Amino acid sequence: MNYECITTYLRGLIPQRDEKLAKLEQECREAQLPIVRPETAEFLELLCMLKKPTKILEIGTCVGFSALLMVNASPQLEKLITIDRYPYMIERAKKNFEAFEEKRITLMEGQAADILKELDTGFDIVFLDAAKGQYPVFLPDCLRLLNKGGLFIADNVLFDGVIADEKRAVRRDRTIVNRLKQFLKEISENPELKTSILPLGDGLSVSYKK
Repeated sequence: MNYECITTYLRGLIPQRDEKLAKLEQECREAQLPIVRPETAEFLELLCMLKKPTKILEIGTCVGFSALLMVNASPQLEKLITIDRYPYMIERAKKNFEAFEEKRITLMEGQAADILKELDTGFDIVFLDAAKGQYPVFLPDCLRLLNKGGLFIADNVLFDGVIADEKRAVRRDRTIVNRLKQFLKEISENPELKTSILPLGDGLSVSYKK
């Protein structure tokens, strides 16, 4: 099966987004910023529409595209907290949130591992899209903060397929591959979760907290 051909075809079926959001997405892709891939963005929107969250937690803001995407798909949302530690991304994200006049988003600056420990529980969706090698570190707090019946979503979990073919991994990426494998094993075997790992975009895991 030619997955590249399928991906191109499926992307051609994606309808036009909200004009402002579509413009931001195009700018991000032209600048090669690491935002969610188009097919992943579509699925993320769908999950938000189905779940109807009132509180969302995002680890890894980038420039705010996915946060704005989820807010746009969740009219009943009361609050979205997003975390990032990179000054360049933080400044860009702040400008984008202001441009969209979005008051429901709170951007927290600093190390996610520290900030997560300070947060209270009560999130309907937790979306993890940060440093892949830190996924196992973030996992316990992500699950602690997630409501029962909530969704824990993690992006980039297949690492361009290297996760299934370690021979393709260059030396500097081997630690990341091993930690991603550890993460996927933990969410797959955790009895409190029902997890599906999808070959969507760069790999997406969706876990339901029982």
